[in-house]
Amino acid sequence: MTQLRTIFLLIFITGCSSVNKTAAIASPQVIIGTVNFLEQIKLPVNAKLTMKLYDVSLMDVPAILMAETVLTLSDKASMQLPINFEISYLAEKIKPQHTYSVQAVITINHKMIYTSTASYPVITRGNGKHVDIVLQQVKNSNSPLQSAKKVEYSCKNNRKLTVSYTSANDEAIAIINGQHRQPIILPAKPTASGFLYSNGKHTLRGKAGDLQWTIGRMMPIKCTVADKRQIAKDVM
Repeated sequence: MTQLRTIFLLIFITGCSSVNKTAAIASPQVIIGTVNFLEQIKLPVNAKLTMKLYDVSLMDVPAILMAETVLTLSDKASMQLPINFEISYLAEKIKPQHTYSVQAVITINHKMIYTSTASYPVITRGNGKHVDIVLQQVKNSNSPLQSAKKVEYSCKNNRKLTVSYTSANDEAIAIINGQHRQPIILPAKPTASGFLYSNGKHTLRGKAGDLQWTIGRMMPIKCTVADKRQIAKDVM
C-alpha cells in the first residue's frame, strides 16, 4: 500500500512539473520601453502609436512581424513624454540565433506622421528587453499632415513594390512599404542623374519610370512603374 501511494505521488509531482513547464513556455514575455521625439511636439487626441516587433534576421527577405501593440493617445497619461509602451510576445517563437528589432510609428487618420528610422535590436544577441526609441517626423514641409506620394512598381518574377516618396526633417526620403512588413526608410543620396535612395542595405536607384532595387549584395531587381502616369521624378 505504501509503495502504491509513492507511485501515485510521483505521478502527481511529474504531472504538476509538466504543467508548470508548459505554462512557463506558453506565457508571454514583455518588451518595455519609451518613445520620444527629437523636437517638442503636441499630438492631437486621435493619434495612434503602433509598436511592432520584427524578426530581421534574413537579408534577402522582408522582416517578419512577431508581435504588435497599438496605443491610442487619447488621455493625458499616454500623451505625457516620453510615452511608455509594452509589447507582449511568445517566448517559444523566439530563436536565439535570430535578430529582432522594434519599430514605432505614429499615425493620424491612417497617415504616418512619425516613425523610427534607426535600428532598435532586442531580446537576442546580447540585447535586452528594454528599448528607448526616438521618432522623426515624416512630413511635407508645407503641410505636416499631407500623406506621402505612393508609387506602385511591377518587378521581375511577378514581384510588387510600393514606394512612398516624402520628406522627414526637410530631407527627401523613400519608404518601401509592405503589408505585415517593417517599412524600410531610405534617405536620398546625391547622384549625377535620376534618383538614388539608400540606407546601406537597401538601395533604390532609377530614372523616370524605371527602378532598380538592391538588397545587400544581391543582384538588382528591375522594376517599372505600374501606372505610366506615375513616374518617380514627379514625386521627388
